[in-house]
Amino acid sequence: MASRTEARTRTIYLMTSRSSSRQRAHFAIFVPSTASSTSTSIQMGTDTSTDVGNRSGTLINVIGAPMLGFMHEFRRQYIPALHSTEPFKMYPLSEVDEAHIVGRQPETQAGEDQGEGVYQTDTTPTNALETAACQIPAPGVNAAKNGQQTTSAIS
Repeated sequence: MASRTEARTRTIYLMTSRSSSRQRAHFAIFVPSTASSTSTSIQMGTDTSTDVGNRSGTLINVIGAPMLGFMHEFRRQYIPALHSTEPFKMYPLSEVDEAHIVGRQPETQAGEDQGEGVYQTDTTPTNALETAACQIPAPGVNAAKNGQQTTSAIS
């Protein structure tokens, strides 16, 4: 009997956060790493329906200010429950073939060697998913909310 190679997929999540109900929500895409542990006891601000906020992964984000413009940012070895300064929620977006997620990873051993809680920030996409996210331009000076860019990325 011939064996079939099954494509491995990984769930990616929409992460929303805001410090008050009067503030606009911030949107980002969270891609958990396959090696991240779900058994950590960190419980800050996480959505109780999932433990994904306790996992390490990459946060695909747009940062900046309306008067200065915005830029894409990748936070690697990011643990939302540990690193987010605001309460957040996670919503499953899609199952993505790992071939689009795995790539040149600058996070190889650096985060683990430096100790838990260390994450790296850069602006260079390292795989097909991050490259696709960068094809949607970040808002320029005085442009619309960055939430509209995330909406475009996930549609």
